[in-house]
Amino acid sequence: MPENQFQSAIRRLGFAPGTEAAWDSLARTPPQLVFIAPAHDTVPSPAGNAIYVLVEQLCARLPYSCAILARWPITGQPAACESSRRILYYRRAMQPTFLERHLPFRLKMFVWGHELLHQIKYAKAAGEVARHLGAKVVVVEDTPAFCPPVRSSVGQRAKVLLHQHIDKPRVLYTPTWRRMVRTVDGIVFVAEQTRRITEQLHGELRVPSFVVYSGVDLDHYQSSKWVAEASQIRTKLGIKPGSKVLLFVGRLVPGKGVAEAAEAFNLAHLPGSHMIIVGSFDVIICRNERYLNRLKLAESDSSGRIHIVGVIPQDKLPAYYEASDVVILPSVGGEGLPKIIFEALAMGRPVIASDRGGIWELLDAKRNAWLLRDPGNPAAIADTLKVAFSSPERLKRMKEDILAVDRPRMSEEKMIAAFAKTIATFLGE
Repeated sequence: MPENQFQSAIRRLGFAPGTEAAWDSLARTPPQLVFIAPAHDTVPSPAGNAIYVLVEQLCARLPYSCAILARWPITGQPAACESSRRILYYRRAMQPTFLERHLPFRLKMFVWGHELLHQIKYAKAAGEVARHLGAKVVVVEDTPAFCPPVRSSVGQRAKVLLHQHIDKPRVLYTPTWRRMVRTVDGIVFVAEQTRRITEQLHGELRVPSFVVYSGVDLDHYQSSKWVAEASQIRTKLGIKPGSKVLLFVGRLVPGKGVAEAAEAFNLAHLPGSHMIIVGSFDVIICRNERYLNRLKLAESDSSGRIHIVGVIPQDKLPAYYEASDVVILPSVGGEGLPKIIFEALAMGRPVIASDRGGIWELLDAKRNAWLLRDPGNPAAIADTLKVAFSSPERLKRMKEDILAVDRPRMSEEKMIAAFAKTIATFLGE
């Protein structure tokens, strides 16, 4: 198909590049592998959402020609990134229809497996674009409901893989899940626990399944590189040398439990300690103004010891880990295996975490973490904070042990190699 016809076909489906240079890149090197991102955010993610960051990583690092299909940003323009020339964006409005707003939730979940039915149209169009691109493998990111429309669009011209991050199968009806699985050629889970829970709920998977853990660039997440910037951060926030710091990194939404953690920090009354919260305070991204107000109240009640610093560029995050002593992940909602765990351990920071998804496949309560048994209860979190901050000597020993034992296992190279090996099986290599 001539290039101008190719571009017209893509545009008719609602997609267009963020930079015109993408047309030339995709024409010169057609993608073997296409990633279809979830429709809640975009690539690169303004809020640093882990799934979108991982998609960006995979596209840039895999030894295959790749492309990403994602929605246009909710506000503004797409930010530049390493994979900008390999991204096509869905430009059409994505608003709930009248029917969607009035159908019962359970009916939508049983029939479609997805509450936001207008996003199915995006998935259908993305599948058509993948077909026009000539992809050999299409990876549907974290949205099982997208698999049937994508399969319908690509037919048997490409293999369809589901890359399952959070434990979404837990909320699906078994007949619905099985119907979706019949449309894929394989499933890649980010944690063994997520695969195990899925099979416990819905029975044995009848397609090949794999577990590929995430990873980070260990050269970038190198503690010694960020000492000066970490010191500047602490000085700017008024944190004295020797003061202990609790760090939260993530979306400021109810499922992440950040407001409960902030309230717990105030309840714990840890002398001289501070809490840094990294995440977008934009209500459009967080979609829950009441929860943000709850977090803001905890900050105002902290006598200047809770610091909500907003979104931090992904390449600057290591400085905030270096500025901290303990990282907290108090999730009350579903998880897969959050990147914050990999980042914290790569930087030698112990973690306070709830038991969600595969989080505890990397954590050990005897060596590098503390378990939150009741993450929805600020008083219970406060008790754990007191234990974690009670012994500076133990924190020092934990950091040394994490750097020696856990850090090497967090390698991005291992993740890329494992994912590439999985893809190779579907490319027939």
